[in-house]
Amino acid sequence: MKVCGIKLFIAGITQDEYNKKREQIDIDKYNIEQRLNRFEEADDKFETTLYALLDMASKSSALFDSSDSVTKRKIIKLVFSNWKYNNGKLEYDYNSSFKLVANLGNCEKWLGILSCCIFVIFMV
Repeated sequence: MKVCGIKLFIAGITQDEYNKKREQIDIDKYNIEQRLNRFEEADDKFETTLYALLDMASKSSALFDSSDSVTKRKIIKLVFSNWKYNNGKLEYDYNSSFKLVANLGNCEKWLGILSCCIFVIFMV
């Protein structure tokens, strides 16, 4: 690509310097486009995973009810931790992955964020 010599002179760079800078800009642009493509692929995978998770969560009760006892134990172990039986009452904690989801319905702040996220996902 040839640029008018007057413009290069005004800018204070030679044609060779311009070509080198232009080449570096093209390389940087290509690298940025590649990173952007990787982010878009990750977004697509996240969206697919989120839909699958929400679908599975909506069917979790039926899945649990129709499972055999070994599978039920695995599901319970996956979701809950720190089982205690205290004064005739079963106490437990949620495993870290499920704490936020378990408390989501009780928190207006998170509900606002969740509906915003769902809105954005459906707009894409």
